[in-house]
Amino acid sequence: VVIPASCEVIGFGAFQYCKALRRVRFEGNSLRKIDGSAFSICEALEAVELPEGITEIGEDAFSCCPKLRRILLPKSIRVLGNGLFTCSGVERIYYRGSKADFAAIEQEYAVDPAKLVYDCTQGFDELPD
Repeated sequence: VVIPASCEVIGFGAFQYCKALRRVRFEGNSLRKIDGSAFSICEALEAVELPEGITEIGEDAFSCCPKLRRILLPKSIRVLGNGLFTCSGVERIYYRGSKADFAAIEQEYAVDPAKLVYDCTQGFDELPD
């Protein structure tokens, strides 16, 4: 799925239960928010690279995505909802900012710190699976 540059918000449950969805590509940097459960229960979803400019990801947005192994968070993130990756297969969360930047993000139990890789400068396709 390609999210067009004109999209600013992905609504609640917008892609929930899209069982064949494997990858999401975002064009441009106009996306600001992904609402809760937007991509939950997308059983085939493997990887997500979020664009710079997004500031908020809602509760359970990527929950129950068992094949989701890696995600790239931009430095612009300010809020991560609870249960963001609950029951998902996330092994690594790549973050474009520093550890200090991440500490400023409003979140409660959204991300396992042991899975975080800080100061990621690589392109998404260059990251290890």
